[in-house]
Amino acid sequence: MNKRKKKYNLNTSNTAHTYLMLRNLFTSLLLSGHVVTTDKRAKSLKRYAQAKFSEYAKQKSALEKKRWVKKNITTIKHQRKAFETLEKVLANGVKIRLHAVGFRKGDGALMYKVWYELQVKPAEESKQRVKKVQGEKQPTQNQKEEDDSKTNVTKE
Repeated sequence: MNKRKKKYNLNTSNTAHTYLMLRNLFTSLLLSGHVVTTDKRAKSLKRYAQAKFSEYAKQKSALEKKRWVKKNITTIKHQRKAFETLEKVLANGVKIRLHAVGFRKGDGALMYKVWYELQVKPAEESKQRVKKVQGEKQPTQNQKEEDDSKTNVTKE
């Protein structure tokens, strides 16, 4: 059975307009770090941005990455800054966050703040784990205490 393809439901009659609006919001999110927009646009932007970040991560060479930035970032003069931001995201990972900030004056639409957080990689100490050498057993806590007590005995 065929399943319906999930679309961005933003109540626009033209899908080209929907995708261009999402590209503009994504560009603003990259350049400023946050965007304040309506409920439906914020949720659609979150989904769109996660897809674009993962799509950028799949690019292998520097030339492919530059082409991707030129294709997906709408403002030409800010493409270098967007490229640098995307490299930080690629190095660390990213989490898209939403937070309701209140209602808009006039029509009372619920407004959301959308921002991204760089995920900090664990410290170097946590990466350096003790590797077991084949055939050698790791000492237990009791054996460590016995060894410490033997070394602390002073000979006279």
